[in-house]
Amino acid sequence: MPSIEYSVTDEVWYVDGIERDVDWQGYVQLFKEELTELSASDLREALQAEAGTADPSSSTAHVVSVSRGYEDEGGPYEPVSFEWDGVALTIVMEHISAADFESEGDAERTIRQLLQPVVDELAATHFDVTFDDWVAADAMVSIRVAVPVEHRTVAHLLEIGSDLLRLCDAFSKKEISRETVGDFIRGGAAHLIVGQEEGNWFDAKKMLYPESPSGAISLAQDAARFCNAEEGGLILIGAATKSIPGGERVIKVRGVNAPHGIAAKYSGILDRHVYPLPDGLRVDVVPLPSGKSVVAIDVPPQAERQKPFLVHGAIRTDGEVEGAFISIVRRRGETSVPITAPMIHAMLAAGRTQMRADPDLL
Repeated sequence: MPSIEYSVTDEVWYVDGIERDVDWQGYVQLFKEELTELSASDLREALQAEAGTADPSSSTAHVVSVSRGYEDEGGPYEPVSFEWDGVALTIVMEHISAADFESEGDAERTIRQLLQPVVDELAATHFDVTFDDWVAADAMVSIRVAVPVEHRTVAHLLEIGSDLLRLCDAFSKKEISRETVGDFIRGGAAHLIVGQEEGNWFDAKKMLYPESPSGAISLAQDAARFCNAEEGGLILIGAATKSIPGGERVIKVRGVNAPHGIAAKYSGILDRHVYPLPDGLRVDVVPLPSGKSVVAIDVPPQAERQKPFLVHGAIRTDGEVEGAFISIVRRRGETSVPITAPMIHAMLAAGRTQMRADPDLL
């Protein structure tokens, strides 16, 4: 028996064999707690069957946001619904964006460009962004995505729609930042980073650092670069990139086989090699559905009085490690630049001048 079906003869919906009421618009109501048990293929067949009736406009399923028994005839509903568009089961999302758009077409193009990398990763068979209306100064757009439904539950489809809206909301609030990306990753949505470009605060790496002295120094230098940057930064391990004009862009989050205790090991390396100790730095290992994990090294902005951050040890041009040396590096765009001897001298001179002016610092 299908997990969800529509009887054309009776014009009745059934969920797990039990008749299900529709709302005042004629839309079937599904509940979040049951979606993991409902087959996306079954929902597709049911909506297609209903679309063949006298009232095909009602071929839509809404997801009720509250538990069974607390709903009314009009929801409340999730901002993600499902419909049969005549060709495929489609995930439908409504987004109100507070971003500044010059026109209706600008809103459509911008949202499409934002979501396209993630949609491509989903192997979507259909993707459309349509401007609906202005709500005060904000743009309302409808987003429609059709993805392969085989071996997926309706819960998977809701998760896809919710993730795309999360990305839209972050962009709308101008929050595509170290904090937002870190929250996506730690929240299990690392796939939303597809399309993100490397830059002042973001660095993507495909593999773990080598387990060698040079690997430890490389890790320390990468973290110290962000310590010396104004915005801090985030290192994501387990993401493949592609060269684009001016830098690198994430094209796939595959993850890595992270050994047990890798977070503690990386934290220990940073404690030993970076001086002074960075405030608030964290290392997180986040599992992916594939069984692999991503490793995120999150470096919050550091106090100016702590800078420059030094790295105990340096990698010589021949690749060997010189433990008696120190290195000072900082981030510029997607690359790193060394802090030169004249810059270090200027910092020391400025510090001496400040100490002479304020004896309490001595």
